[in-house]
Amino acid sequence: MTELKLASRSKRLLGALIDSIICLLVSFPLFWFGGIFRRLEENPYLTFGEHFLLFMAGFAIFMAINGYFLAKDGQTVAKKLLGMRIVGLDGRLLPFPRLFIYRYLFLGLLGLIPFFGTFIGLLDALFIFRKDRRCLHDHLAGTIVIDV
Repeated sequence: MTELKLASRSKRLLGALIDSIICLLVSFPLFWFGGIFRRLEENPYLTFGEHFLLFMAGFAIFMAINGYFLAKDGQTVAKKLLGMRIVGLDGRLLPFPRLFIYRYLFLGLLGLIPFFGTFIGLLDALFIFRKDRRCLHDHLAGTIVIDV
C-alpha cells in the first residue's frame, strides 16, 4: 500500500469554508421563506428547542448536499473540488453511518449544549494543530483526511 499523504491544515480549512458557503447559499432562501429571519428580528434569543430545530435543518441540508458523496467516496463537495478524502486510519473508506454519527452528528449535538458547546467546537478545531492533523471529530470517528 502506498503511504497516505495527510491533507494540509490550510486545505482542510478552505474545504470547511467552501462547504459552509455552499450550505449557507442553500439555507438562506429556505430560512428566509420559512420565516426564520423574521422570527429572529422579533426576538434574537432562541430557545433550546429552536436551536435544536435550526441545527437539525442545517444538518439535513448539509447531508442532502454531501451525503451521497460521503457514502460513495468519503468526500464532501469541497473535498472533491480540492482533492481530499476522508478515510479510516488504514486508508480505507469507512461506512457512511460511522461518518454520519461520529464525525458529524455527535459533535454537532454536543455543540448545542449552552456554554459547553462553544468550547467543544473550539477544541475540535484546535486539535488540527497536533502533529497528526486530526480534529477531535477525526479522533471520534477514527478518520484522517488525505490528499488524493
